Amino acid sequence: PWRQVGARRLHLVHEPPSPEADLRSMTGNDLLRHVAEHSQQPFAKYSLEDLLRLNELSAQERLLHLDEVLHVGISRIIMLLQDLPMGFGIKGPIREVIQDYVADIRDLRANPPDNPETF
Repeated sequence: PWRQVGARRLHLVHEPPSPEADLRSMTGNDLLRHVAEHSQQPFAKYSLEDLLRLNELSAQERLLHLDEVLHVGISRIIMLLQDLPMGFGIKGPIREVIQDYVADIRDLRANPPDNPETF
């Protein structure tokens, strides 16, 4: 569901991976789909007032919101790095950075915000 906080509408639902998928062996297609879906969403921009309004959310709702924002931000970064001009996106050092971000996505999916101790 969505929750209105001031002028901002927040998406507060964690969408876990399908139960039949083992996260350690998430297929490349699942990961690509996840990155593609999340990278199409806009970066969240917050004013100081918006950030203060986040205090109106419960701790669980803040974790759910953080989880969503991290998925979008990391997915957007992955896509931006892959699309660097002049073939820089396929160079070794950039590929290593992309792989680090992919590992972050896998970690986020493996540790949902439902459990604050592991998130």
